[in-house]
Amino acid sequence: EITEEYLFMEKNGDEQALIFHRTEAGVEGTWCVDERFPQRLMLADCIENHPEMAEWFQDMRIIMRSLDGSLSVSMAKMHLKKYKHNLLTLIQVADPSIQDIEIREVADKDGRHHDAFFVIKEKKRLDGTFEPYSEGFVFQDVESAGTVKLLALAGPIIEALENGSLLMIDEMDQSFHTLMTRYVLELFRGEFNANGAQLVFSTHDISNLRSELFRRDQIWFVEKRQEGNSALVSLVEFKFDERERKNSFEFYQNYLNGKYGAVPFLPPADWWVDNGEA
Repeated sequence: EITEEYLFMEKNGDEQALIFHRTEAGVEGTWCVDERFPQRLMLADCIENHPEMAEWFQDMRIIMRSLDGSLSVSMAKMHLKKYKHNLLTLIQVADPSIQDIEIREVADKDGRHHDAFFVIKEKKRLDGTFEPYSEGFVFQDVESAGTVKLLALAGPIIEALENGSLLMIDEMDQSFHTLMTRYVLELFRGEFNANGAQLVFSTHDISNLRSELFRRDQIWFVEKRQEGNSALVSLVEFKFDERERKNSFEFYQNYLNGKYGAVPFLPPADWWVDNGEA
């Protein structure tokens, strides 16, 4: 059952216009009619009745654990010369030995043709010098899971930064070194993000839980409850003394100590000891 739902639209900088605010008591706002169904979002009805509202949501890209669709985005960008340099530069952060990436047509075992990424690396000559190995290798066959994932995300990342759109990634840190995760985060900060792109991601990597990377209102914890549902809690809701505000280590340590919740409750390790029963 949906008990509260609201939508605001930014106008003229910081000014916010109310689109609707739905509570159990009623609905405020003029864009949407007060036809509430316990398990249906009013947002869906608003988009149906006001197609202009849908434009922002259409620019949103959501990436779940399957990266197949994301690879097609990167492949489309790779065909364009102005994007290839950015894609290649991003991939070389993960593997500096990559000289180039090409898209070639290949045939699968059933004889069907499709495009595939080929990576061009260097080979060592007998005299100790290097030259590009132009034959190339299928990217997914020779690169690590993290580098393949970065290639899949590179297209959507560049797309979001260019368009100022919203990119949502489930478990972005999976297969990434923590410094690679941080590098991606830095792309969405400051001068690199002139168009105001937004990145929303879930993660289990708490090493980037740092005050120099995030404001407290940008960090949310997901608490899994015994009933099977989950609760979202903002870091803003917790009190901090002056030392904690200035010290990122306190965020990290407090989380491990369970201050913010969203940690597993682990049984004592002695459960493994034989209890004498057959």
